[in-house]
Amino acid sequence: MNSKVLNVGKKDYQEEFKGKIIKIPAGGHIVMEFYDACAFKGTYPGKGIVKQIKVEKIPGTDKSPDLKVCNMCSSTFATEKELLEHSKIHSDSVAPEITEKKKAGRPTNEELRRRREMKNDTGTSAGNNKGAN
Repeated sequence: MNSKVLNVGKKDYQEEFKGKIIKIPAGGHIVMEFYDACAFKGTYPGKGIVKQIKVEKIPGTDKSPDLKVCNMCSSTFATEKELLEHSKIHSDSVAPEITEKKKAGRPTNEELRRRREMKNDTGTSAGNNKGAN
Protein backbone atom coordinates (compact mmCIF):
# COMPACT_ATOMS: atom_id res chain seq x y z
CA MET A 1 0.00 0.00 0.00
CA ASN A 2 1.26 3.44 -0.84
CA SER A 3 1.17 6.38 1.50
CA LYS A 4 1.77 10.10 1.55
CA VAL A 5 4.69 11.29 3.62
CA LEU A 6 3.80 14.86 4.52
CA ASN A 7 6.19 17.50 5.75
CA VAL A 8 4.03 19.47 8.19
CA GLY A 9 6.96 21.72 9.11
CA LYS A 10 7.66 25.22 7.80
CA LYS A 11 11.05 24.30 6.34
CA ASP A 12 12.02 21.95 3.52
CA TYR A 13 13.17 18.60 4.87
CA GLN A 14 15.98 16.44 3.50
CA GLU A 15 17.40 13.16 4.80
CA GLU A 16 19.29 10.16 3.47
CA PHE A 17 17.16 7.02 3.73
CA LYS A 18 18.13 3.59 2.39
CA GLY A 19 20.91 5.10 0.32
CA LYS A 20 18.72 7.78 -1.32
CA ILE A 21 18.31 11.45 -0.54
CA ILE A 22 14.67 12.11 0.36
CA LYS A 23 13.54 15.73 -0.13
CA ILE A 24 10.13 16.97 0.99
CA PRO A 25 9.24 20.63 0.54
CA ALA A 26 7.63 22.51 3.43
CA GLY A 27 3.91 21.72 3.45
CA GLY A 28 4.43 19.23 0.62
CA HIS A 29 4.49 15.45 0.38
CA ILE A 30 6.02 12.52 -1.42
CA VAL A 31 4.54 9.08 -2.13
CA MET A 32 6.27 6.10 -0.58
CA GLU A 33 5.48 2.46 0.21
CA PHE A 34 3.66 2.41 3.58
CA TYR A 35 6.18 0.26 5.46
CA ASP A 36 9.09 2.33 4.17
CA ALA A 37 7.23 5.50 5.12
CA CYS A 38 6.79 4.25 8.69
CA ALA A 39 10.47 3.31 8.87
CA PHE A 40 11.43 6.73 7.44
CA LYS A 41 9.27 8.51 9.99
CA GLY A 42 10.93 6.57 12.80
CA THR A 43 14.55 7.33 11.87
CA TYR A 44 16.53 9.78 13.97
CA PRO A 45 17.75 12.64 11.74
CA GLY A 46 20.47 13.88 14.07
CA LYS A 47 21.12 16.26 16.89
CA GLY A 48 19.31 19.58 16.62
CA ILE A 49 17.18 18.55 13.63
CA VAL A 50 13.41 18.57 14.08
CA LYS A 51 11.53 16.11 11.93
CA GLN A 52 7.88 17.05 11.40
CA ILE A 53 6.61 14.19 9.28
CA LYS A 54 3.13 12.70 9.02
CA VAL A 55 2.24 9.44 7.21
CA GLU A 56 -1.19 8.90 5.61
CA LYS A 57 -2.28 5.75 3.78
CA ILE A 58 -3.61 6.23 0.27
CA PRO A 59 -6.76 4.11 0.00
CA GLY A 60 -7.07 1.70 -2.90
CA THR A 61 -3.34 1.31 -3.51
CA ASP A 62 -3.00 -2.24 -2.20
CA LYS A 63 -0.69 -4.15 -4.50
CA SER A 64 -1.65 -7.55 -3.14
CA PRO A 65 -4.44 -9.21 -1.20
CA ASP A 66 -4.25 -9.51 2.58
CA LEU A 67 -1.19 -11.74 2.90
CA LYS A 68 -0.16 -13.54 6.06
CA VAL A 69 3.48 -12.91 6.99
CA CYS A 70 5.74 -15.22 9.01
CA ASN A 71 7.33 -13.21 11.83
CA MET A 72 10.39 -15.45 11.87
CA CYS A 73 11.46 -15.29 8.22
CA SER A 74 9.10 -12.78 6.53
CA SER A 75 7.72 -15.35 4.08
CA THR A 76 4.21 -14.51 2.87
CA PHE A 77 1.21 -16.82 2.54
CA ALA A 78 -2.27 -16.40 1.09
CA THR A 79 -4.08 -18.23 3.90
CA GLU A 80 -3.79 -18.64 7.65
CA LYS A 81 -3.65 -22.42 7.16
CA GLU A 82 -0.56 -22.15 4.93
CA LEU A 83 1.14 -19.88 7.49
CA LEU A 84 0.38 -22.29 10.35
CA GLU A 85 1.75 -25.20 8.34
CA HIS A 86 4.89 -23.20 7.54
CA SER A 87 5.37 -22.15 11.17
CA LYS A 88 6.05 -25.77 12.14
CA ILE A 89 9.53 -25.49 10.61
CA HIS A 90 10.35 -22.78 13.14
CA SER A 91 8.98 -24.57 16.22
CA ASP A 92 12.28 -26.29 17.03
CA SER A 93 14.26 -23.08 16.74
CA VAL A 94 12.14 -21.06 19.19
CA ALA A 95 13.89 -20.99 22.56
CA PRO A 96 14.20 -24.75 23.18
CA GLU A 97 15.43 -24.13 26.73
CA ILE A 98 12.15 -22.35 27.56
CA THR A 99 10.14 -25.23 26.10
CA GLU A 100 12.13 -27.70 28.20
CA LYS A 101 11.63 -25.63 31.36
CA LYS A 102 7.89 -25.54 30.75
CA LYS A 103 7.81 -29.30 30.24
CA ALA A 104 9.90 -29.86 33.36
CA GLY A 105 7.53 -27.75 35.47
CA ARG A 106 4.36 -29.50 34.26
CA PRO A 107 2.84 -32.34 36.26
CA THR A 108 2.48 -35.66 34.45
CA ASN A 109 -0.94 -37.03 33.52
CA GLU A 110 -0.55 -39.62 36.28
CA GLU A 111 0.13 -36.89 38.84
CA LEU A 112 -2.87 -34.88 37.69
CA ARG A 113 -5.08 -37.99 37.91
CA ARG A 114 -3.81 -38.68 41.46
CA ARG A 115 -4.50 -35.08 42.53
CA ARG A 116 -8.02 -35.25 41.09
CA GLU A 117 -8.71 -38.50 42.95
CA MET A 118 -7.41 -37.01 46.19
CA LYS A 119 -9.62 -33.96 45.72
CA ASN A 120 -12.68 -36.12 45.08
CA ASP A 121 -11.94 -38.34 48.10
CA THR A 122 -11.38 -35.52 50.59
CA GLY A 123 -13.59 -32.82 49.14
CA THR A 124 -10.66 -30.36 49.22
CA SER A 125 -8.02 -29.56 46.72
CA ALA A 126 -4.72 -31.39 46.91
CA GLY A 127 -2.17 -29.49 48.95
CA ASN A 128 -4.79 -27.39 50.68
CA ASN A 129 -4.27 -28.36 54.31
CA LYS A 130 -5.74 -25.29 55.95
CA GLY A 131 -7.23 -26.22 59.24
CA ALA A 132 -5.77 -29.73 59.19
CA ASN A 133 -3.71 -30.60 62.28
